[in-house]
Amino acid sequence: IHETSGGTLWLTTLDGGLLRGDGERFVAVDRDGGLPSSRVTTVAEDRFGQIWAGTNRGIVRLPAAFEGQPAPDAVSVYGFDDGLASVEVLHTSEPAALRRSDGTILFATLLGLGVVTPGPPKRATAAPKVHIERVLVDGQSS
Repeated sequence: IHETSGGTLWLTTLDGGLLRGDGERFVAVDRDGGLPSSRVTTVAEDRFGQIWAGTNRGIVRLPAAFEGQPAPDAVSVYGFDDGLASVEVLHTSEPAALRRSDGTILFATLLGLGVVTPGPPKRATAAPKVHIERVLVDGQSS
C-alpha cells in the first residue's frame, strides 16, 4: 500500500493489477492500461508525482495523473534492455521498493537491487500532424 503526496491510495495485487483509490472507489490498472503483467508486487512515487511499480515482468512508470486506465503509450516498462539484471521484482520482502533522499528508487529483484533515477515527465515537443481535407475561398472549393 502506498499513499501519494496528493492522497491517492495505490494497492498492489498478485493477480489483479495495481489498484488506485480516490477515497470513494478503487480502479484497477492492468494489462489493458499498459502493465506487462497483472502481478504487481510493489509501488512507489517519485518526486515528480510519477508512480513506479514493480511486477514480475519489469519495472513500470505510470504518469502522475490519469483517469481510468492510462493510455498504454503513456506507460513505460523497464527491463533487461534498460540494465536490469532481473525483471522480477520480489513480493516476499517489504518494502520491495524504496525512494531514497537523492530521488533514486531501489527495487528488490530476484537477482539484486534495481535502481532507477527518475526524471521529470517528458512533454511532447513535436507539433501535431495537420491534414487539410479541402480549402474554401469565398465559400467555394478551389
